[in-house]
Amino acid sequence: MNYYFINQYKRQDDDYCFISRPPREIYLLSSYIMDGTPAIAEYPSNVQALMSDKRGGRMLTDFIGNGELCLIVSLAAKTVMEQINRGPVEYLPLS
Repeated sequence: MNYYFINQYKRQDDDYCFISRPPREIYLLSSYIMDGTPAIAEYPSNVQALMSDKRGGRMLTDFIGNGELCLIVSLAAKTVMEQINRGPVEYLPLS
C-alpha cells in the first residue's frame, strides 16, 4: 500500500484560499475531527468555513489550505478519494 503526505498548511500561491480557524458551528467538535473520532452524530447542518483575513487568498482550489490539521477538499477531489479509499472515512460537509 502507498501512502502520500498532503501538506494542507502550505500554499503554493498566496491567492489560494486559506482557512485559519474552524467554523464556529463546530468549534468544540474540531478536536474530535482532528483526533479522528467520529463526529457526524453531533455535526450540525449548514456549516460554513470562512476564509482567513490575515492569510489572504480568495481563489478556491481542490485542496483548501487550513490551520486545523483537517483535509478540506472539493467535491471532485472527494469523489476521487472515495473511489480509491474503500476504508472507513468520515466526510463532513461544509460551505
